[in-house]
Amino acid sequence: HLFTVTAAGEKSCHQLLNRHPCLVVDAGFEERSDVRFVATCGSQVAIGRGADVWSSRSELYLLLGDIQNSDHTQKLRLNVSKAGEVQVRSSAEFPLSVVVRIELRQRVAIVT
Repeated sequence: HLFTVTAAGEKSCHQLLNRHPCLVVDAGFEERSDVRFVATCGSQVAIGRGADVWSSRSELYLLLGDIQNSDHTQKLRLNVSKAGEVQVRSSAEFPLSVVVRIELRQRVAIVT
């Protein structure tokens, strides 16, 4: 069974916002999960997972992809139970500089 119950609407779920014009962001709560959440530039996506794994981990795996060159990707692992910021510096493997922020609003993570 795969289903989601959202009692208070999707605004009460963790949110993934992509504001970078050159990125597509693929997110999941498992590194190799069948359930993925994809945010293109300018989109906001509600993200969630089953109750059976909710209490076990607070990690969100991101795969940042360069829309100009699909060979350029960057993997990140984030703890969505803590506010913070991760900086990705430009390199030969991933030629984009990116800042990923985790903001908490009433225990709901907003990842931008």
